[in-house]
Amino acid sequence: MSTLTTTIPLRADRNPRLLASFTLGTTDQRIYSVPSDRSAVLTCIVICNTHTAATTFRVHHCKPAASPAVVNAQYYDARLANAGTVIDEATRHLLPSESLQGRASVAGVVSVNVYGSEGVA
Repeated sequence: MSTLTTTIPLRADRNPRLLASFTLGTTDQRIYSVPSDRSAVLTCIVICNTHTAATTFRVHHCKPAASPAVVNAQYYDARLANAGTVIDEATRHLLPSESLQGRASVAGVVSVNVYGSEGVA
C-alpha cells in the first residue's frame, strides 16, 4: 500500500511573527499600522503592565485617517493589575493603512506586543 504525502510550503505571509512592540504613553499613539500595500491578520496581542500599581489602558482598531473613539475601541479604560498581563488571541483582519492605537493611564509602563502576519492586499 502506498502512502500519500502532501507537503505544504511555509509562506512568510501566513506564519505569525512579532509585528510590533510598543510602550504606551498617556496620549493616543499608533501601536501598529498596516502598510498601504498590505493587509494583516493579527493573531495575538499581549498587553503587560510592568508598574508596581494597577493601570488602565485603551486599544482602538482605527480605519485610515480615523482617530481613537468609543466606536472603534477594543479595550476602553480596562484595568490591568500591577505586573498583570492580558493575552488576547482574538483574530483581527486589518486592511491597508488601518492601525491599532492606544494609551495608558501611566506612561512608559504598559507594553503591547502584536503578533500576526502581513500579506499582499
